[in-house]
Amino acid sequence: MAAYETADPVRATRRFRSLSSLIRRAVHARRIRALLTMIGVATSTLLVLVLFAAFRNPVLSVSGYVARPGCDIWVMPSGTDNLVRTAGFLPISVLMGIREIEGVTAADPLIRVFVRVSSRPGPAAPERSLMLLALGFRTPDGLGGPSEFVSGRAPRGVGEIALDRAAAFRLHATLGDTVRVNTQVCRIVGMTRNSNVLVSQFLFFDFDVAEHASGLSDQTSFVIVRAKPGLSAVELARRIRDEFPGITVLSDRAFLDNSLRETAAGFLPVLLLIVTLGVLASALLVALLVQGLVEDRRSDIALLGAMGVSIPRIGAAVILHSGQLVLTGTLL
Repeated sequence: MAAYETADPVRATRRFRSLSSLIRRAVHARRIRALLTMIGVATSTLLVLVLFAAFRNPVLSVSGYVARPGCDIWVMPSGTDNLVRTAGFLPISVLMGIREIEGVTAADPLIRVFVRVSSRPGPAAPERSLMLLALGFRTPDGLGGPSEFVSGRAPRGVGEIALDRAAAFRLHATLGDTVRVNTQVCRIVGMTRNSNVLVSQFLFFDFDVAEHASGLSDQTSFVIVRAKPGLSAVELARRIRDEFPGITVLSDRAFLDNSLRETAAGFLPVLLLIVTLGVLASALLVALLVQGLVEDRRSDIALLGAMGVSIPRIGAAVILHSGQLVLTGTLL
C-alpha cells in the first residue's frame, strides 16, 4: 500500500483531502459537543492563568517591598530570616548600637505585627473588619515605608495610615476615611499597590502607633540598614555580626530570597495540584471528542482505509482537527 501511494501522490493527496473533509463534517455534525469541548478547554486554561496570576501577585509584592534601593541590610532576631514569618523581637538598644557602626548611613526600626482594622459603621453600612499585616516605620521618610502608591501619600505621623487598595476595597473605605486599628482611630492618607500577599494585605503606619497597637515597648521586629556608598553590603553585614553576635544579619538579596521561599511555600503545592487537574480535565474532554468522532464515522473511516489510506494518516487527520478545537478553546 505504501508503494502504491508513493507511485500516485496525486491520488493519495485527494484521499487525504477526502478524509479531512469527512472529519470536518463529523465535527460540524456534532456542534454542541465541539462547543462544549472548546468551552471546557477555555475554562481549564483560564483556571491555570488565574492561579498563576494569584501566585504572581504576592511574589511581586514581597519583591517590590524588600528589594528597594537603600534597604541594604536586614537585621532581625535569631530564628527569623524572612518577612513573611517572624519570631521574636529585638531590643531598641540594638538599633542605637547599629547606628554607631562605621559604614552605616541610616538605620531604622520596622515593626511587623498583625492588627485588626475595622471600618466605622454608618446608618446604612455595617462595620467591616479585617486582620492585616501591619508594618510600622519611622514616619514620614524612614526606611521600610510603602514603596508604590495608587493615590495619596505616606503617613506623616500618629493617626495616619497607608492601606493596600485591596484591603480598602474589602473595608469599603476610600482615601480620607477613618478606620480603627485595634483601638487606635486612624485616617487613610494613602492607597498602596503591590502590597498584597493574597492571604493578607499590608498596612503602613507610624512606629510609635505600632508599638501602642501591638502592646510592645522599646522593641522592633527588624532593623533596616543603609550602607555608606562604596561599602559592600557583605562587609557591613560582617561588621554588624561582629558587634552583635547573637542576632541574624542578612543582605537584601538573601533576605528577599528567603521571603520569596516562604511566600511560595504555601502556594506552590496547591497551585501544581490544581494546574495538573485542569490539564487532565482538558485532556479528557479532548479524548471524549476524538472517541465520539471515531465512533460516529467508524464505517466511513473503515471505507477510506479499504481505499488505501494508511492508519497514520487517518490518525493525523483526527488529531489535526481535534487540535484546532483545543487551540480555539485556549485562545478563547
